[in-house]
Amino acid sequence: MQIERIEPGETGAIEWPAIDKDKRSVVTVGNFDGMHRGHQAIIEKTVRLAKKHDCMSIVIMFDNTACKADKNADKNADKVADKVADKRNAAQNILTDISDRIKIIEKSGADRLYIIKYTFAFSRTTYISFLGQLVGRAGMRTLVLGKDAHMGADRMGDVKAVKRMAEATGVFELDAIEDSGPEFVWIPADFKPEAPEEDGEPKDILSNMNKAEKRAWTKKHNCKKYRAWSSTNVRFLLSRGRIKDANEILGRCHAIRGTVVHGLKRGRELGFPTANLDGIMQYMPVDGVYAGRLIDEGIENEMQNTAHPRVYPAAISIGAKSTFDDCNERTVEAFALCDYWIDLYGHRVSLEFEGFIRPQRRFCNAEELIEALKQNAQYVRENVTV
Repeated sequence: MQIERIEPGETGAIEWPAIDKDKRSVVTVGNFDGMHRGHQAIIEKTVRLAKKHDCMSIVIMFDNTACKADKNADKNADKVADKVADKRNAAQNILTDISDRIKIIEKSGADRLYIIKYTFAFSRTTYISFLGQLVGRAGMRTLVLGKDAHMGADRMGDVKAVKRMAEATGVFELDAIEDSGPEFVWIPADFKPEAPEEDGEPKDILSNMNKAEKRAWTKKHNCKKYRAWSSTNVRFLLSRGRIKDANEILGRCHAIRGTVVHGLKRGRELGFPTANLDGIMQYMPVDGVYAGRLIDEGIENEMQNTAHPRVYPAAISIGAKSTFDDCNERTVEAFALCDYWIDLYGHRVSLEFEGFIRPQRRFCNAEELIEALKQNAQYVRENVTV
């Protein structure tokens, strides 16, 4: 797969990579933040159509992690730019980082991947102009989108608008695929993380409600309707500790990545040395203790081990260390289960989540904490494979 990183100019204009003028393409466009099974279905459809029509398959993805707002570009720029910057730079909301998205797209068999740096100037490009560029510069004959897709300035390019343009111009076709997966779910508006109170994988609180009770609950929490296979639903599930349900939508384990830094070494003193992570750029599940894996990717900036990373079963803790400290600082640490000491300081590691073990608790003494750590480790041994 050929990968092109594209940075729009100051006006938002794009210099598209050169392609054979006689070569036509099937294109899909999106953030693909969650890269969940719905996103994967769209990309797979793009690849299938391209092979069927002897075309090139192109995936266009936006890199929203470094959106720079040009506050002089619009009369309402202060308001709009702040809104865009807040949305695009919210690292806590990123489900899947660019490197992992690239790997999934590459596995799909796509021919080309264009990664466009999302800037404020580019965000003002109309969908009509953008689609015209895809036809003229990328040879697009078919555009594949999900039914709820939007593009262009002010998100004006929904599926209906794009379809009208395709029919009016006759220069490309739109293939809007049906919603994949289960039907819809109700999610509270502006939901915040809510830690489970009991041990074990949390259940869907609506599962045991009748229709009347569900209506009352959704009204009380000002719920909105979302597709089950959506990034919003994945974030909601992770915010409730429902790891297995989130992984089912993703089609893989949710993961976060960071750099191992020095901590207080209290875990080592207790016989459970942990890797403390900093610089995490993905959405973190709610506070609690989880079963999962630690994947050692090597020294930061060198990454010499990424081709053959070391993988260990791990008990992962997210939250404040309340047994010994009164501070409420949120930390992420993982105890890798192995028979030897691992020096991970300065390494980039990924943590994959398999399931929820228990909520965070404050223990009366070190002995109680050690016993709980032993139980965590035993759960991981019995439930996680590498």
